[in-house]
Amino acid sequence: MQSNSIFANNENKNETSINDLTEKYCINCYIDIPIRGKHCKICKSCIATFDHHCVWLGNCIGENNRKFFLLFLFFHSSELIFNFVLVYLILNKTHKISFWLK
Repeated sequence: MQSNSIFANNENKNETSINDLTEKYCINCYIDIPIRGKHCKICKSCIATFDHHCVWLGNCIGENNRKFFLLFLFFHSSELIFNFVLVYLILNKTHKISFWLK
């Protein structure tokens, strides 16, 4: 019987109460923020589904601009790959860089 009570206590600890899933209150903005929302100290505003503050873009990445941030990363990554290929082709043509890579 004692082992059953131990399991019963462990089950209660793993359960999520309905109070844990309610909205939070921001003491800086004085508003209710969603569950994944967070107050950004840099922007001084609350962001719904806060991901991070991007120093390159100068704003927070959240629910409304996540797809634009992913496009930003995609275009910069493709630009980086294009520039590496371009530099490799130029150096290979002028200095025979393939000799150094072997």
